Amino acid sequence: MNAIQPTLRPLAAMRGQSFGIEDGHATSAADGAALVMLGVVFFVVGLIGLFAWTIKRRSQRPDPTLEFLSQLDKESEDSRSGVDPSGPREQWERPPDWWKQP
Repeated sequence: MNAIQPTLRPLAAMRGQSFGIEDGHATSAADGAALVMLGVVFFVVGLIGLFAWTIKRRSQRPDPTLEFLSQLDKESEDSRSGVDPSGPREQWERPPDWWKQP
């Protein structure tokens, strides 16, 4: 019986006996911690991927506000250079500043 006793002792320690831990609770707590850590790692990797995708998308398609501002800038340059922004007029139309002429 003494020969069997030393082999049972390590098995009892692996099951958590004699440490005040019920059988299997230490294993499930460790598994839970590992799953939470895996969840955090995948969440962080997902956030990094989302940021990379957003940066790539922004570089390919500029912000609509910037496009609008550049269009306004172009129109103001056209009006300063004397180009009629309304395009060519018909023969019967008056010039846009007809009321300023004496």
